Amino acid sequence: MRSQGRPTSAQIALLKSVGWLAGRSATAQDLILSIGLVRTYSHGEFLYRTGDRATCMFGLIDGRLDMILPAPDGREIVVHLSTPGNWFAETTTLSRATIKAACRVASQRALVLALRDVDLFALLDREPWLHRDFYALSNEKRTIVQDLLVEALTFTGLERVAQRLAYLHAKKRLWPEGHVEISQDGLAEMVGVSAPTVQRALRAFRRRGLIETRYGGIRIIDANGLAAFRQHDGEPETGHGENGEVGPRHAAAETDHPDEAHQAIKSGTAQAD
Repeated sequence: MRSQGRPTSAQIALLKSVGWLAGRSATAQDLILSIGLVRTYSHGEFLYRTGDRATCMFGLIDGRLDMILPAPDGREIVVHLSTPGNWFAETTTLSRATIKAACRVASQRALVLALRDVDLFALLDREPWLHRDFYALSNEKRTIVQDLLVEALTFTGLERVAQRLAYLHAKKRLWPEGHVEISQDGLAEMVGVSAPTVQRALRAFRRRGLIETRYGGIRIIDANGLAAFRQHDGEPETGHGENGEVGPRHAAAETDHPDEAHQAIKSGTAQAD
């Protein structure tokens, strides 16, 4: 990790224009950014690990991060964060709690704005009205988790993949020309379904002209079509390949594996902090 001092005017403009901070008043934006320090992390480096005590909240300026949740069976559940303006670790920092999900750099490097706990507490002591802005961030994260819970309990695996791609598009978590840089395994981990489910989903979306798959990612052609996607009764949800046996479609989470609904809910919790 390397500190670079205060953010540049371009970095400040970016953080003011996207994500949580974009919805705050100009006064709140300036006060919050005034205590931030830019840090650069290299590929594979951890911003923090599970079990650490939170001492900073972060705003992503550039790069891609993985939020890593430990599963009960020892596996790692990875949630990909790729949007500049995404803020995280605020609740654990303000409550002086220990970290539940590790954060690791997935890109060549990542630039973040770090708000240290001592500076945050001093700012909130001086400007107590700013508490409501941080409550707004926590509420935004809670809403995301609620939406993911509804998806996990009501949508089929294919429908959840469609909903997540539509969500990424709506939140502008895209590269140029609607291109999402994510592997099929990464998308499976993000949604909380198996890799074969993602493969079947992408085939179904391509047939309908909703996406194109390219090396290293997915190009969104019709985001509205993805949001409206519903699996036909004859479209395979389980089994091997597009003509495999169709599993029951009445289960609560309608997934390939019994623990996929649990994985989907766990995947969403990393975004809550």
